[in-house]
Parts: sequence; structure tokens; C-alpha cells
Amino acid sequence: MKLYAAIIGAGRMGRERARAAKSLGAEIEAICDPDIERAASLAADVHAAALTAPADLDLNRLDVLFVCTPPASRGAVERAAIEAGISLFVEKPIGLNAEQCLELLGALEERPTINAAGYMNRYRDSVLYARQKIQEAFPIGLAFQWFAARYAVPWWLDLNQSGGPINEQCTHYIDLCRFFCGEICEVQGLVRPLSDAPDTEGTVAVTLRFESGLIGSGLYSCEASQKQMAFEVFLPDRSVRLEGWDLRMNTEARTEDIFVKEVSAFFKAVRSGNPSTIQSDITSAVKTQCVIDAIRRAMKSGLREHVLNPSEVLVYR
Repeated sequence: MKLYAAIIGAGRMGRERARAAKSLGAEIEAICDPDIERAASLAADVHAAALTAPADLDLNRLDVLFVCTPPASRGAVERAAIEAGISLFVEKPIGLNAEQCLELLGALEERPTINAAGYMNRYRDSVLYARQKIQEAFPIGLAFQWFAARYAVPWWLDLNQSGGPINEQCTHYIDLCRFFCGEICEVQGLVRPLSDAPDTEGTVAVTLRFESGLIGSGLYSCEASQKQMAFEVFLPDRSVRLEGWDLRMNTEARTEDIFVKEVSAFFKAVRSGNPSTIQSDITSAVKTQCVIDAIRRAMKSGLREHVLNPSEVLVYR
């Protein structure tokens, strides 16, 4: 079954999703980006039309839609896709905050469709193996570190466009915390702002309390010149440790193409109508967003902050 797709956003992740979809046999109908030169460049690579506005898409020609825009741009095109019955893949983070996502959740409740969110680490062989080992044991703690450089795009440090570095980068490891050890109910956070952007976090220390009673901690920074990444879950008799951007369990190199693997799982769900191959859907991504929102509140208050359920978000406001 050939799938017909469109990509919204022709930046790095739009290119990755277009490459993966094309390699898996999909027909790319259109690339949409406000920068028509960038849209045209990617469109030429995948033999698609180049558009500047999502409103110009012919949704009747599509089976799947990939949304790879900055978080501030989310909302309208996703809801239109859901109303049209199109399967939807949305890049992480799902939005600037959980409140922005509530209409999307409501649209999915009214008209369920196959959907996924781009937390690609959940599809790694090492992560799935680690999760199995963790679930077979009784975890007693976890710790992570993410030290990396800033993402070199103009909107990234603009809190109104990206939600900040915690929202854009650290969300990957917060999502892994949930994937490995269940829901998080309470957070604390200490922050050191960037020297050249005092309203934006540069380095953050977080503590997490899980609904199970488990406690975890993490250090995040976008002030490093080299990636220094690790994630470790401690069990009574050993630990499960993953290292590097690709979360290796040892130092051996791997050839896993994680974006192709992730899109393949999404396409399998679309073709079968069975979402069981999808490791991260939009509902789960909003729960991760709720944890990020709580961390951001804790960074401001200096206090412990409760992690809201999506149903509590408007009440809290």
C-alpha cells in the first residue's frame, strides 16, 4: 500500500522525515515552509511540490502528514489533518506548553486517527532492551546528564518560539524517564541562566518524584562544546546505563537509522490501523509536556511543583 505524505517544515527534522518516508516507499506530495527557497530545495530532493502555507495543501491527496515546525507554530494544521482523517506525525516537543495542546487532544478524542510524536529514542534497540530489564526488576533510582551545544537556529533561544532549551532538548530525557519508570508526580529545579540571554536557562538541575515513589535526578546544559550524554537506572544489584546521543549500552558503534526505524513503525500502524507499533503518541507527548511545564514552574518558584494531568491544566490556570 503506497502512502501519500506531506511535510510541514523544511528544517533539519523535516529533511529527516522526508528522507525516511521516501526510503520507505512513500510518495511525498508536498513540502511546506514559509521560506520558499528552503521548501523548494527539499522538494527537489524528494520530487514534491513546494508550498509556503499549510492552507495550500490538498488534504484529500494525503494519507499522512508530518509536522516538523517550531513549537509555537503548532495547532491549526494538526487539527485540520485530524478532521480530514489523515494520520498525523508531530515532531517533539508537542508544543510550547500543555495548554497549547488541549484542543489537539480534544480533536483526537472526537475523531481518533493514527498519530505519533517524534520521541525517537523510544525506538532504539538499546532503549527497548533497557526498558525490559528495568521492568523485570525493582528500580531504586535514576540519574541522567545532557550536556550539549545550543541548536543553531534563530528561534531556538526565543522562549515564545521554542519554550526554551529544557522544552526543546531536555524533553528527550524527561520522556525517557517516563518510558522507563512510569509517571512523574513532582519536580524541583535549580537554574543558571545564560550569560547572554538572562531570561533563558543555560544549565538546570532537576529532581523528580515518580508516582511509584522512585526518585531521580538530572543535569541539563546547552553550554557545552561537545556532547556529554548518559542515562542510568539503578537496580538493587546493578545499573542499566546508556551513553551518547545514540544511547549505547556499550562502546560498540551501531548502524541503526533511528529516523527510518521510527517512521517505519508509524507507517506500519497507518497501513494496519493498529497503533501498537507506535511507542510515543500525542497523548503521551502531552504528558511529557506537563512534566516540562512543571520543571519550568519550579525553576521560577524554587519550590516543589506538582505535575498536572492534562485534565488539570485549565483548572490550574
